[in-house]
Amino acid sequence: MSKNVLVILSHPYLSTSNTHLAITDKLAKTDGVTVRHIDQLSRNGVHFDPKEEQKLWEQADSIILEFPLYWYHSPASLKQYLDDILTEDWAYQNAYKLEGKNLQVLTTTGGIEELYSAKGEHGFSLSEILTPYKAIASFTKMKYLPELAIYAANFLKPEELEVQITQVCDSVKNLTA
Repeated sequence: MSKNVLVILSHPYLSTSNTHLAITDKLAKTDGVTVRHIDQLSRNGVHFDPKEEQKLWEQADSIILEFPLYWYHSPASLKQYLDDILTEDWAYQNAYKLEGKNLQVLTTTGGIEELYSAKGEHGFSLSEILTPYKAIASFTKMKYLPELAIYAANFLKPEELEVQITQVCDSVKNLTA
């Protein structure tokens, strides 16, 4: 039986991102994968509809948070989204509706991989920078899967970028098997 993957995309400038446009285009055409661009959702003021989003999360076996890395964080819309939907009566405190599901981050960086290490310019690995998402998975009893990353996406040659995009999309597709 095929498994469902929900990709939560947070990118306020998606129309200018060749990388994320290509990723989401490929993923949207993959059976078992639903892509939800949260920056295009209607909101009640600044808030997302928790009940609607929670239903989608419940239907998924894996949830992927896709975003470009901005100053060691996701775009603000993803933080707001998670604040709105990961409610105590649903995600934790005796509810744990996400228990056993996979959580994974798919991100792009402006810098090369070597910069993301203890000895690199940033002083931390990408995995260390993404620790808050590991904590979310742990707190909600989800399984955190190793992050998927395309480093220095804007500086790759088109053919190199296509290889990277194919690899991350294949990894996501494998979650549907």
